[in-house]
Amino acid sequence: MTKFEKIVTLKDGRTALLREVRPQDARAAVDYVRQVDTETRFLAREPGEFTTTVEEEAALFQKAAESPASFWAVAFLDGELVGMCSGDLQGSRRRFRHRAVVAISLLEKAWGLGLGTALLTACLDWYRERGCEQAELTVIKDNTRAQGLYRKLGFVPCGEIPHGTKYSDGTYADEVLMVKML
Repeated sequence: MTKFEKIVTLKDGRTALLREVRPQDARAAVDYVRQVDTETRFLAREPGEFTTTVEEEAALFQKAAESPASFWAVAFLDGELVGMCSGDLQGSRRRFRHRAVVAISLLEKAWGLGLGTALLTACLDWYRERGCEQAELTVIKDNTRAQGLYRKLGFVPCGEIPHGTKYSDGTYADEVLMVKML
């Protein structure tokens, strides 16, 4: 990944550091994922399902840093990792290389500060600068906060997956597919 680092001023006046993920972030990232998974039902994992070790996470970050198709950034607020945003090309085949699949998560304490906008904008800019033509994501239908962010940035709904997510308590959530032309 091309070097990326940016200081952003948040809605509350504090500043946050956004930068590419590094292997040395692995410990903080593992702790972050384990915490964020307990704060919302809108992510892909149940609490406790994330079993990646620090060493495995560091190797994943190194691989992402070396990939010309992957964007992976972290956000630090007051020295704490509070957000992650990632993307990857839809596939390596020519027919799909124009599409990036993106994802973002934030700790609850970082919600509403503009950090999600800054992280996702950085990701979208990164793909646009590399000639990618569209970005895609999936969001839980009831996650109106996230959908508001995505719509603000130009994503539009293009379909739904009924019962796309099944929770451990047996309930389901529909997923909305969203796309943005870059």
